[in-house]
Amino acid sequence: MVSSINLIPEQEIYEQKKKLAVKVSTILTVLLFVVIAAASTYIYTYTNNLRATNNQLLEDISSLRNDVNSFSEIEIAARNLSKKYTALKQFYDTRVHYSLLFKEINSRKPGAIKLVGLTVRNNTFELSGTAENFSDIQNFVSNLTNKDFAGGEPALKNLFTMVSLTSVNLVESNQTLNFGLSLDVDASLLSVKNRGL
Repeated sequence: MVSSINLIPEQEIYEQKKKLAVKVSTILTVLLFVVIAAASTYIYTYTNNLRATNNQLLEDISSLRNDVNSFSEIEIAARNLSKKYTALKQFYDTRVHYSLLFKEINSRKPGAIKLVGLTVRNNTFELSGTAENFSDIQNFVSNLTNKDFAGGEPALKNLFTMVSLTSVNLVESNQTLNFGLSLDVDASLLSVKNRGL
């Protein structure tokens, strides 16, 4: 067998290994530097993209917030309009229709009776008029208190809760009677909501 003889001095071998180690470490350092530089560039670019995206999102949020704030006046106006609508609806649903009362009084009034005045206090009405005789006044009071009166509105048959004759005076100059009636009324029957009209 042939064995190899190494004629290189030991100092030279040490120097060669040292150069090889320096060469390898330099190459590894350069490679590591390149990898770190590439990673740094990627992270820097990614961070800048995130910052730009974040700034754009903040601008969008600010713009949308301004849009929402501009709608606040519309929202307040809509809320106020809704409250007004609700108040008006409630008023119109529960308001008392005195025209129905006057129509009902006229439908129950005999032809010989003339009404000359009407005053209102809460749900009590003071009615004044003239008649030719006592029987016309009596018929009028009867018609007002009659729940089954045929000439009136069926939904208003219980409208007059109490009718009382407050005064009767004879006018001698024309032989007529002046009279006064007090009428208590169930005002809930005069509202559209309660009557179902």
